[in-house]
This record gives sequence, structure tokens and C-alpha cells, in this order.
Amino acid sequence: MPVWEHAVRLLAFVIVVPLLHAAQQRRRRKQGRRDAPQLSVFRATFAKCCLVAAAIPATVLLRPYTSLADLVVGIGIAAVVALAGPWVHGAFLVRPPTGASGTPGPSSTPGGEER
Repeated sequence: MPVWEHAVRLLAFVIVVPLLHAAQQRRRRKQGRRDAPQLSVFRATFAKCCLVAAAIPATVLLRPYTSLADLVVGIGIAAVVALAGPWVHGAFLVRPPTGASGTPGPSSTPGGEER
């Protein structure tokens, strides 16, 4: 796969994931689940960018040695995600902000009214 296709796919990921995350947050607010851990879109996007940033030079460096450079790098990415994913998953989750008293802040009360 040419480098520009990697860039287009990364751009699509960077645009689509925050939109999906916003829809998920709206659904959570409607269901009243405000205190559950949430995915940090910034952290997930940063991790994806790091993977792509490592994959592009790896592909370029492997091309002189094998015609299957894209396949090798793809398998490497899959292995990294499969092996390191469960280990770093907790780092991608954040708790919603809480008020000074340790209770959820005003933005997380039903209807948005102040306490």
C-alpha cells in the first residue's frame, strides 16, 4: 500500500473516531451512565498515530529486501495490537471529572441542574 493510502486511512480514523465517541457520550448521558470509565479519544488517536508513524518507515526499510513488506508490517501491527492492547487498554480509559466533594460535577446530574 502506498504511503499516501496510509495517510488517508489515518486521517479517516482521526476524523471518524471522535465523531463516534461523541455519539457514544450522548447515548451514555441519555442512559444515565455518567460515572463509568470513558475512552480517551486523544490517547487512542495518539496511539494509532504512533503505530502508523512506526509502520511507514518500517515498510520503506523492508521494501528493498522483500516484496511482502506491507504484509510483514501489517502482521507486525496486528501482533503489537494483540499483545500490547490488553496491557495498555487501562491507559486509554479515564474517569469523568468529579466535583470538589468527590461527587460527580454539575454537568453529570440529570437534566444538567446544579446541586
